[in-house]
Amino acid sequence: MYTTMNPTWNSARPIATAICVLALLAGASVAEAQPAGGGASALAAPTPASSVEGSGAASVHATGPAEALADPRATPAARADASDRVDGTRTSPDGEADRAVGPRVELGYSLYGLSDGESRGRVNAGSFGGYFHAGSLRLGAYAEVGKRADRLGVDDLVVRAVALAGYQYRLRSFVPYLAALGTYGWLIEQGTGAPRTVALPGGGLELGLDLRLGAVFVGVSAAWTRIRLRGETQDLFLLRIRAGV
Repeated sequence: MYTTMNPTWNSARPIATAICVLALLAGASVAEAQPAGGGASALAAPTPASSVEGSGAASVHATGPAEALADPRATPAARADASDRVDGTRTSPDGEADRAVGPRVELGYSLYGLSDGESRGRVNAGSFGGYFHAGSLRLGAYAEVGKRADRLGVDDLVVRAVALAGYQYRLRSFVPYLAALGTYGWLIEQGTGAPRTVALPGGGLELGLDLRLGAVFVGVSAAWTRIRLRGETQDLFLLRIRAGV
């Protein structure tokens, strides 16, 4: 049987050799083409995070926040940056127009009349305060120090602290609001003799409007406050002019 199979093997040997050579050449060509074309692995390779972040950040600065939110290349960090701007505006995730949120800190000037039971004097006061904004909710507090001048020419000192909470309606450049307020302070009378201190507790309502001018807010508000002074109540009507960021 060996002598019968041997001639057959000898005749098929060149064919087997050729097949092996072709297989080796095909494997080499595939190995060479893989780095050049990338193959399936190159197509599936993820884009580096740094390049995606760079393009996302660039899209925020090169376009507006609404366009950045619609850009599929924007990263979560870029979307968060676009949806919460530091210049006092916010953009909703669905790309609605920017809406003002109001100031976070502010300086103010107040003007109102205050009677001490004998004469009514005009109060000019300065204030410093801040706000916390959560959608339509506005929380705030400020401290006020002023001078009361009555018709007798005597200047008394007025010191008050005010806290407020209310509703605000955010528009593109305006923020009207209505808030309830509580106040506690002192009237320090500087008449003849030793100064006398009288407590000023009370509460009321404040209606105001903030206007956004870039990153700065200017506002005006009117307040009604009922206070208690020496066991008697009186109504104060205050005008406040404010500026903040």
